[in-house]
Amino acid sequence: MDVRKQENLNELLTQFFDNEEARGMMDDVREADRAFHDHPAPEPDAVLVAGIKRDMAVLLSSRRARLAWHRQYRRAVSVAAIVLIAGLFASLFNAGPEPVELAKASLIPTAIWESSNIAVDDEDLAQFHAEIERIENAVMTLDSDDAISDSSSALDELEFELIVVHNDFWKE
Repeated sequence: MDVRKQENLNELLTQFFDNEEARGMMDDVREADRAFHDHPAPEPDAVLVAGIKRDMAVLLSSRRARLAWHRQYRRAVSVAAIVLIAGLFASLFNAGPEPVELAKASLIPTAIWESSNIAVDDEDLAQFHAEIERIENAVMTLDSDDAISDSSSALDELEFELIVVHNDFWKE
């Protein structure tokens, strides 16, 4: 170890330990340095190193191919998502108002609704209309001087008919 590295290491050790402990550690580092210098490790065989490099190149090339495929797949998915989102935004914000088809529900059939005389076209309404006209005629008859002598029975009958019409009207 050169002098500058030894000084840097000594300075670092003195920041964490007192001077005696730092000096002891520096001596241990020098002894280890001397041992490594006296007993160098054997050099690996050149054929072995070439085999390791070849195996690593094969492993790395297959890994690179897999990584490249994954990158392409992710890009394709990202592009598809962007196109899908852009299409949704375009359809939501750029499209004009769609023609609205009015849906209607009616209790009265269309033919009757468009008719000029609803009372004639609807059977129930025609029946009620006839009943109302008959009651109107009976009331007019009672109001006139030509009334039947037994007006109390006619009034009772009229009242009964009004009750029946009223009940039938609300049941429908």
